[in-house]
Amino acid sequence: MEKDPRKSIDSERNERLNAYSKGKARYLLRQTMTALGPILSTMAAGMTSGYSAVLLPQLTLNNSTDYNATSKSPTDYLNMKQLTVEGTEEVSWIAASAALSMAPGCWISGAMMEKFGRRTSLLLFSPVFFIGWLIVGLAPSLVWLLVGRVVIGFCTGIMGPLSPVFIAETSEPRLRGILLSGISLAIAVGILVSHIFGTWLHWRLSAIMCGVFPIFSLLLCLVAPESPTWLVKRGEHVKARKTWQYLRGDNYEHEFEALTYGSANNPEVNEAAKGLDASMESKPLQDHAPTRGWKNDVISRSFLMPLFILNVFFFTSQFSGINAVAFYSVNMLAEVSGPENAYTATLLLDSIRLAFGAIACWLTKNYPRRSMTIISGLGSALSLLLLSGSLFTDLGKPWLPICCLFAYTCTSSIGLVPLPWLLCGELFGASVRGLGSGISSGFAFMCFFVVVKNAPSMMDILGPSWTFCIYGIIALSGTIFLIAFLPETKDKTLQEIEDRFAKPFNEKRNI
Repeated sequence: MEKDPRKSIDSERNERLNAYSKGKARYLLRQTMTALGPILSTMAAGMTSGYSAVLLPQLTLNNSTDYNATSKSPTDYLNMKQLTVEGTEEVSWIAASAALSMAPGCWISGAMMEKFGRRTSLLLFSPVFFIGWLIVGLAPSLVWLLVGRVVIGFCTGIMGPLSPVFIAETSEPRLRGILLSGISLAIAVGILVSHIFGTWLHWRLSAIMCGVFPIFSLLLCLVAPESPTWLVKRGEHVKARKTWQYLRGDNYEHEFEALTYGSANNPEVNEAAKGLDASMESKPLQDHAPTRGWKNDVISRSFLMPLFILNVFFFTSQFSGINAVAFYSVNMLAEVSGPENAYTATLLLDSIRLAFGAIACWLTKNYPRRSMTIISGLGSALSLLLLSGSLFTDLGKPWLPICCLFAYTCTSSIGLVPLPWLLCGELFGASVRGLGSGISSGFAFMCFFVVVKNAPSMMDILGPSWTFCIYGIIALSGTIFLIAFLPETKDKTLQEIEDRFAKPFNEKRNI
């Protein structure tokens, strides 16, 4: 009996599709594993933000049973003295000392990732991150505590631009959004973990446990490949192609050639790129790709426009009070719900932040960046203004202010928190990605420092109602600007985004 030829054809087709799916899954797994190293570093950066919320109550009350964790510190056995702080100024400096060094870390990161590579920079600073946490955990005085906070803040700044750039350059467009959103999710996880540690553990032991995560990041980065984009820029064309094939397979060869020649939309260039022979591959990129000086790059429209838009986005995000809430959440909630519920409410707030950070990962894969920005920005502004109004009028205390604060955490976590860091890895062209992301992240951390340093003084002088009102007005104003100027980048290759940014505004907004 003869076999039906149609069944044979269908069977062969299904086998090919199954083989392709298995191969595709392998490459997606490789991209995900490559992203895990920088994501874990970002988790440690989130711990930097969350740690002060549990550190300050313990230092302020000095073993009071209302706030302080009951576990013994390892340094109790070394006869180290208990550290205490007094007054708003000391409290604000301990919280803001980490933010003080974040901006310089970003600027150095931009130069280092261009000089030494993305992966190598992560390998160099992960041990420094661990040492910073160790200094905090073993600090014999407030001076050493500040030194440790400055070190971990500096490393947080290093990871700021480095992580999104490395992830963006090693992942394909359809996976890039969810992996980059993993950065904000990792920050939320880091804040939650640091608060869990500080709720039941002494602040010294909490710091040492936070320092373990950069070591995990180091181990993952040891087995990860270098960014193919950086290798192309260095002229290591053959190595870049092998890395690209390891991460993406052979089906995306045309994107690699577009990256090599700097034009994803030129069919003549792409057609010529397909005909490259082996001898051409072995030559440095400078021998067969046009280049231009960095001075021309930094004054180009395709650099200045995304830089300005991204800085406005970071300003809106930071001055809407996101990190003020993260840094002082225990003290803020203690004033509203009472000291006995402060830690419980903080952990609930962290859980909500984490849940909506996970939702943001799904949203970035399925919905446009602009839509998420608009919903998050307007929702955050409305929540903050309602919170301010309830505090002004004493309406619905204590539950209405808490609900408004939780609503603000939800709405900010799906847009204002993740998107500027995601866009940090998307908006800039390959030749200035390190510089642009370093400048933008540095500006973000400068705003970070100003907000965290001045939040206690604003609460004391203006009161919570006016403080949250100012945050809400800034969130609303910034969102209006982003509605007008932020372009769409979802499902676009990095080269397509770079090419389209050079176009006039009315063509550019819907890239």
